[in-house]
Parts: sequence; C-alpha cells; structure tokens
Amino acid sequence: MTRTFAVLALTLFVAGCGDVDEDKGSEYEPLYTASEQVTENSIYGVWSLRIEGREAGSDLRVRFAPSSVTAANRCVFSDGFSVLVGVTAAATITETEITVRESKEAKFDDGTHRCHVDTRPARTSYTIDGTRLVLPDATLIKVSD
Repeated sequence: MTRTFAVLALTLFVAGCGDVDEDKGSEYEPLYTASEQVTENSIYGVWSLRIEGREAGSDLRVRFAPSSVTAANRCVFSDGFSVLVGVTAAATITETEITVRESKEAKFDDGTHRCHVDTRPARTSYTIDGTRLVLPDATLIKVSD
C-alpha cells in the first residue's frame, strides 16, 4: 500500500506531501529548531503548520525573507518512516502581501511513502496577530526569527 500525504495548498503558494536526494533535506533541518523568543508582528522568520492524517502527518515550515520564501515539509507516516523535503523560491514580501514569483518542487517517493512540497507563482494578502500569520485558508504559528 502506498501512503501519500498532501498538505493543503495555502491559497498563495505552498503545497506539500508525493524524487529528492535525502541528504538535501538536511539543509532544511534548521527550520525545525524553535527559538525561545520570536519577534511578534513581523512576517520575517519561520512559521509552522501541522496537519495530522490517518496514515501520515505533516509538519510544514515556511521561512519568509525579503526576497524569498523557503518551504519545507516533514512527513511522518504511521509506520514510523519520516522524510523531509524543501524548496526555496523567489518572492516579494510587503507589509500586506506575499507574492511568490517562481515554481519549485521537491518530492520523495519510495513506492510506499510519498511526500512533497512545492511553490507556484501567486499573490495573497495576509495579516499578523502577534505570532499568528493569518492567510485566507490557514493560520500559521511563528516558531523562529
């Protein structure tokens, strides 16, 4: 049985968990280190969204920088297998909008487990309430600057 996990498309740009060099995932590992303190009301930093499914769970991390967005997805399957995939894409970030300017995709598929993350060109508005990033279809929590 193939286990696939897909994270919702966050209207704007990121979708997750379905060929990636497993060593490549290690460059995205720092996104999973939380800070003791984070700067509130700033888009810049690392944001988290966790989704649990019956066969798998996903821990999506998104780092916003002035000219890029990095998205990583750690898929954890019910059999204990986990994998991390990620991408960095050009973006423009303003005080009210995120514009992703390029498509990027990373995926893992070993025939039993599938995990992916991708970005695609899109624009969306957002608001921030302290450490909560509110997008049209999801709310992320800030975990690091």
